[in-house]
Amino acid sequence: MAIRPATILPFLKGTRPYALYVLVVLMLVFTLNQNDRFLLGATGDAVVKALHFGDFSCTTNKTNVSSSGSCDSSCAKLKTRSDCEESEDAVDCVWDHTPLGLKYELLAGPLFTFIFTLVTIPIGILASSRWVNRRITLALSVVLWSGMTLATGFTRQYWQFLLTRIGLGLFEAVCTPFAASIISDYFQEVITTYIFFLP
Repeated sequence: MAIRPATILPFLKGTRPYALYVLVVLMLVFTLNQNDRFLLGATGDAVVKALHFGDFSCTTNKTNVSSSGSCDSSCAKLKTRSDCEESEDAVDCVWDHTPLGLKYELLAGPLFTFIFTLVTIPIGILASSRWVNRRITLALSVVLWSGMTLATGFTRQYWQFLLTRIGLGLFEAVCTPFAASIISDYFQEVITTYIFFLP
């Protein structure tokens, strides 16, 4: 069941404008968090080719000017390196790394998820304690995970990429518990529930 704005508006009547500003800033931080997390999925093909990891497969040669989308399926049908290089479409096909295989799958899924989940529990406990400055901690985590994202762009080897993904998982784990804790400081308990479950 979707939450209607009319249901939320009565609870927002007594809300200070600064609280709404905080909510918008946290929404932007959370959006940045999600974008950084899934960036590998959007750039996987370029990453595996640049760092030379992942499974090999016969794919379309994107650097060849004569390549067109029509040969994508014919290249994919070729299962061995010799078939790929000796085919009639050899000029349009290339035997190269693809975003498949254990090394890529570890980076894209289980490794990040494991680190993120493992760290979120103690971070959540830390976020609920009153002796931690949540705004500074959250701001610092945004700087650190953005630094990890930037560092990812400069990696030249698989192990470097692996370390930046681990760092990304560590620092992004701070976002949700600290943002939830900050939101609960500015909004009534009833409206906080609505905010967390907005579609």
